[in-house]
Amino acid sequence: TIRGVDKLIPVDVYLPGCPPKPKAVIDAIIKLRKKIVREIYEERIRSQEENRCFTTNHKFHVARSIHTRNYD
Repeated sequence: TIRGVDKLIPVDVYLPGCPPKPKAVIDAIIKLRKKIVREIYEERIRSQEENRCFTTNHKFHVARSIHTRNYD
């Protein structure tokens, strides 16, 4: 593993070994999938919290019509 690469580019998962063993590759893929699922879940929760709408009960009163049909 090259240490310090995360200072140059974003790193989601470190994959040890040169070349990495198949088990290490599978473990890295599983970790990456879990990270993606967690980020999707957190984003969904965050968007629900930001887009909440609160309403109050409004009392509507029927008003008398202003149209009398008298066009004199």
